[in-house]
Amino acid sequence: MNRLGLSPFGIIDLVNGMHSSEAWSSLASSRLVSVDKVSSSSDPQSISHARKVLEHEISDALGVITSVKTLRNSLLPIHRLPPDILFKIFHVIATQDSTYREVKTASGKKESRYCAPLDVYKLTHVCRHWKDVALQFPLLWTNIPLHKAKWASEFLRRSQGAPLSLSLETSSTDLSPAVLATLSETQRLQHLSLKGPVNVALQRLSTPAPVLESFTVHFTPIYHYGYDNTEPIIEPDIFAQDAPKLRRIVARGVGFPWNSPILNNLTHLEVHNDSAKSSSPSDRRKPRQRPSVVGFFDALRRMPNLTTLILHNSIPTFPAGTAVLPGAEATVRLPSVTYLSLGGPLLDCALIAQQLSVHADASLAYECYMDNRAWSTYDLAVKDIAKWSSRPYLSLSWEHARSDRSYSETESVISSEIETLFRVIPIDTVRVLAGSLDSHLLSPDSWHETWGRATAVEKVHVSGTEELESFLEAWTKPISDDTPDQYLFPRLKKLAIDTANFRDEDSEIDHKDLMMGIKDRKHLGLPLDEVSIRYCRIDKNQVQALSKKKVAKVVWDGDIYGLWEPEPSDHSSY
Repeated sequence: MNRLGLSPFGIIDLVNGMHSSEAWSSLASSRLVSVDKVSSSSDPQSISHARKVLEHEISDALGVITSVKTLRNSLLPIHRLPPDILFKIFHVIATQDSTYREVKTASGKKESRYCAPLDVYKLTHVCRHWKDVALQFPLLWTNIPLHKAKWASEFLRRSQGAPLSLSLETSSTDLSPAVLATLSETQRLQHLSLKGPVNVALQRLSTPAPVLESFTVHFTPIYHYGYDNTEPIIEPDIFAQDAPKLRRIVARGVGFPWNSPILNNLTHLEVHNDSAKSSSPSDRRKPRQRPSVVGFFDALRRMPNLTTLILHNSIPTFPAGTAVLPGAEATVRLPSVTYLSLGGPLLDCALIAQQLSVHADASLAYECYMDNRAWSTYDLAVKDIAKWSSRPYLSLSWEHARSDRSYSETESVISSEIETLFRVIPIDTVRVLAGSLDSHLLSPDSWHETWGRATAVEKVHVSGTEELESFLEAWTKPISDDTPDQYLFPRLKKLAIDTANFRDEDSEIDHKDLMMGIKDRKHLGLPLDEVSIRYCRIDKNQVQALSKKKVAKVVWDGDIYGLWEPEPSDHSSY
């Protein structure tokens, strides 16, 4: 009912029996009788009164129009959907991940379009029905938009008592009243993510969090002169040691409470301490002391339900000279862990890996570097890249710094480091080799000796012209005279190449060498399925020749100049 005294159906009754325009004209005339004699020549008091009456009439008329539109909209097919189904649609729209999706246009063509979550409050601006439905479901309002202060308190009110999702990303230690008010609702927090100088925010989390399921905290420093960038601590008594439903913690750049009881029920744990390995003078963070060996293993024993364990530069430091013994018995059993990633000094990673017993089919990832307690100053890494088969696998990324060692010394060092690594990890399980393999420092015979046992490798990433030259020289020769039918990487199906120069006149390699090598492997019954070329200096016609004649699939980034150094994270896409 509006101020004209008409419901939407009363409006229909009004116009029944006469033409619509006549009905509205008749109604308007009857409503404006009191002012129809007033004109611009009338006295000021009458004009003022008439203007007020007309403004009220306009407002009421617009209300009637809205009622008519509401009635019209109620006849649309979408109104056949029950409110709970409409709610689910709203929820999907508001919580979808930001990504490119393939959509079909009205013409039937498929296009790639960027899709991002839609702010819930925008749905309420479409029509009255959508607003009424949205307000009926508190769960739509639980993802508090802290970056929009005027809406944060409104979301908090509309969410009523529903569990909250809170994501705070800030570059300041000064928190707004909306943020502070939301952080005080720890009894309702279900998902909490903090990023930035989070010292103040962590201090607010001192009361129980009975429904909290996931907690992410990422400390990023403020690079202002004189600012204390001491990494904050997650205190052992955070959430008053009461978070019984907490299953996931991701912590980066903060002191970690290994002795806190809130860890006991975790299924996913990630702890990263980037500053532990940082050599940048601009990084003035003061890293916290790492956990003791005993305290670390005791904490893991209290987490028997873990399925994912990722610890980078946050593992204990063992005394120099501690032996890595093959066949050592594990002392910590984590039978549900299906993904284990350790990062830090090789000696520490190897010793911890020996003490952990995980699921038999677990994927393992190591990102290690050598320090002065170990065998050299080189870096080496074993990384797990996303699965592309039915079973877990290992991938090895090998990164060496340049040195003044002789050729023979370098060969010896590489072989020694590999042997040390595979006291813990069997080489015959490695399925992807990625990174800088320093293969240009090895002769074909040394290549075979070093990697000949890696018979499960299905994909190799080769970086640089010299490395590619050495690799192509080795991969078409038998491993030994005694085994003329055995070749390097017999299961190899994918070859990824970056930063190689196929147009250098002084180089001993060009694209024809690659094509000949692929052809030879095919004749040996070892065909490639895919070649990926990125950041390479190569002509388009060279790529086309490779694509047409030698391999089923060629993936090229289209860069004809190339030789850009790929970011380390780029290897994850191989």
